[in-house]
Amino acid sequence: AALSADWVRFLPALQRMREVGERAPAVAELAALTGLTRGHFTARFHALTGMTPVRWLLATRIGHAKALLAQPGASRLEEVTREAGFHDAFHLSKQFKRHVGVSPKDYRKAAGRPVLP
Repeated sequence: AALSADWVRFLPALQRMREVGERAPAVAELAALTGLTRGHFTARFHALTGMTPVRWLLATRIGHAKALLAQPGASRLEEVTREAGFHDAFHLSKQFKRHVGVSPKDYRKAAGRPVLP
């Protein structure tokens, strides 16, 4: 199925949002990629995805953290924090538990991985 014109317009912003790194893109930066104002971008993004850009970005980062925690190999929480784009382990843990329902440590245990500090 072909993508709608709205989805095509939003592809550069979605691609930028998926680039997990230490600096999250500002909504104004994402809006500029689509040629829309910040307010119009946020409204159209919400209409297309059912989430605000900030919420979508957080969900993407938490999803990345979940994948890292479930991988074989010993990634420390600090490494997962950095690679998933969170500022610090406390923020990751707080957001992770809020959205996943368990701490990163418990998530890792459930995935059968050893728990490293």
